[in-house]
Amino acid sequence: MASPPSDPSSVFDTLDFGLWNLRRLIQQGGAKLVGADGRQADIPEPVQDLLILILQKMRAGKAVSIVSEEDQTITTQRAADLLGVSRPFLVRLLENGEIPFHRVGSHRRIYLRDVLDYQRRRDATRLVIPG
Repeated sequence: MASPPSDPSSVFDTLDFGLWNLRRLIQQGGAKLVGADGRQADIPEPVQDLLILILQKMRAGKAVSIVSEEDQTITTQRAADLLGVSRPFLVRLLENGEIPFHRVGSHRRIYLRDVLDYQRRRDATRLVIPG
């Protein structure tokens, strides 16, 4: 078994070493899920990347949450940032009905899935070359 890297600023406890070891194994690629009966399944690369990100956050002492994009609401500023537009431009899109939204008190909230759907539609029309 490999030993943890030397880190003079902190001492690895059991959890830290376990996270470090998992991360190292995943980064080597070809990670597999092994069932209790010994059957194996390859873990797809995007899932491996997600696991590495989760382990990095846990190692840094940060909380990790997995939220379905269908249920996640975001602010108008966050939506504007995702789309690469100004917040006033985004508000016009909302008010013109191009992206659905709802209000929480006086604040507009947008489902992430609706922002991503608009982004896909917008990008698809950009790819069409008039001819």
